[in-house]
Amino acid sequence: MKEGAAMSENDSATSSTLPGGDIPASWGFHLLQELRRLEDRLENKIDATNSRIDALETKMDTKLDATHTRIDALETKMDTKFDAFRREMNTKLDGLRYWSGVSIITVIAATITLP
Repeated sequence: MKEGAAMSENDSATSSTLPGGDIPASWGFHLLQELRRLEDRLENKIDATNSRIDALETKMDTKLDATHTRIDALETKMDTKFDAFRREMNTKLDGLRYWSGVSIITVIAATITLP
């Protein structure tokens, strides 16, 4: 009997049961059909799950790229602020060095000139 073909009543009457048992011969065909349907449904669910996983991976990659971009922007901003702070501190330190040098020279000159 061909798979997928319906059994005629003559076929089912002559081969209604297996030679030594209670199970009709057509059950094997029907069980095989049902197994194939189950397999198809499982494959469809697996494909749908894989599609969802791929979509989530794409979404996560997009979010990670956006996060990396934001981190890079923050690093650039912080570097700019640190550079400005360093320049300001260097300017203030240069001023302090100048005035401390002038103060030392004034103290030395005052000490020498006073009797």
